Amino acid sequence: MNRATLAFIVFMVAAVAVLGFTADHWHSQYTRTEKARKEAVALADTRQQTIDDMTQRQRQNAALDAKYTQELADAKAESEKLRADLASG
Repeated sequence: MNRATLAFIVFMVAAVAVLGFTADHWHSQYTRTEKARKEAVALADTRQQTIDDMTQRQRQNAALDAKYTQELADAKAESEKLRADLASG
């Protein structure tokens, strides 16, 4: 082998090694980023479920409040009617 062939082989081995390290770096970066993305998606899903649950409970509470407010208004009206009847004789 002459010097040029040997230099070319050494250069190619070094180039393959550099490309291998670069590929490993980018693969590791991708893996970390994908893990972080999955964690963020899971957290977002959990938060959305919590928001949905709170919204449903808020609607249920509003419906109960409206029901009891109406019942209270009806009871007050009945009480006033009875007081008026009692006052009139």
